[in-house]
Amino acid sequence: GARPHPRGYGCFVRILGHYVRELGAIGLEDAVHRMSGLPAQRFAIADRGRIAEGLAADLVVFDPTTVADRATWEEPRRTAVGIDAVVVNGRIIAEGGQPTGTLPGRVIPRGG
Repeated sequence: GARPHPRGYGCFVRILGHYVRELGAIGLEDAVHRMSGLPAQRFAIADRGRIAEGLAADLVVFDPTTVADRATWEEPRRTAVGIDAVVVNGRIIAEGGQPTGTLPGRVIPRGG
């Protein structure tokens, strides 16, 4: 829409920056697990959510000391900071805050 919710551009980084780093309300490892391994396990997606040989390489490379959301109600499309790269299916789709144009993602059915 014309005015999306700010967390649409900063949901996970808000958890990492605000709740993990600033408040210490949750540990980094637990937060990452809740964003990756736990959903993959819950939705029975066997090749996602963990880093291991033979699995899909879906990764986000971030700096835990700087990762933060910047989206506000006034500027809801402001992108996050502290994300160095995003990798989907082993291919870099964003680096240095810029998309690469590579689109290796696909729809994953439950149990897929």
